[in-house]
Amino acid sequence: MFGGFYNAEALYESVLELKKTYVVCKNDTVFWEELYSFYPYVGRLTPMHFAEHLTEKCGGAKIYLKREDLCHTMACAGGGGNTIGMFHPFIKNKSVRLVSAEAAGDGVDTSRNSATISAGAPGVFHGAKMYLLQDKKGQVMKTRYIVAGLNYPDVAPENLWLKSTDRAEHHAVTDAQALEGFCCLAELEDIIPSLKASHTVCQAMQVASVMTSDELLVIYVSGNDDKDLDTIAEVLPAIDPQIE
Repeated sequence: MFGGFYNAEALYESVLELKKTYVVCKNDTVFWEELYSFYPYVGRLTPMHFAEHLTEKCGGAKIYLKREDLCHTMACAGGGGNTIGMFHPFIKNKSVRLVSAEAAGDGVDTSRNSATISAGAPGVFHGAKMYLLQDKKGQVMKTRYIVAGLNYPDVAPENLWLKSTDRAEHHAVTDAQALEGFCCLAELEDIIPSLKASHTVCQAMQVASVMTSDELLVIYVSGNDDKDLDTIAEVLPAIDPQIE
């Protein structure tokens, strides 16, 4: 029999600790009672919030927020998983316009960005064909983003399919623009989004402003700000002059 188990040396003790904790929790009735108490919460439907003040500011479409930030167990990733999760029910409905935002860092005209769709080119990474930020020799370049989460060097193939078929629009949003979106949603709606979601907020505001008042726009607010506040407090004073 061939095969085996690989555990990085640096993680060895941590994995042993995890294994011991699992054995304890597996037989702990209090743990199971607490876990079951979360079942009505995990996987529940999340609300649609009418962003009245944000709508007034943009002066166009009625803006609604899909409040996934209320699900603290939901993950966010720069690979495009959340995007596809929101887009999937509407892909075949051509009356629905699909718009996504990716991290442009300091700008797509610089080397400090993570906009793999807007600034990348086809290449191979981890054995798969996808869009990548590459140098002239075809080597994968380092990505840069204001906070970890959108700085993965490639993107989900479903998003690339939507790009190649012109079914979805992908826009690059800079750090300064993302912070503008963050400030607007916090000040106008008393909702503090993650920096990832703030990219979407900024792009959505631009889109909504040129739509009509009888049209609807839904912003997917994926993730809350819990892990971003320190970063925001550090970088906002420096970037603030760039915010309109």
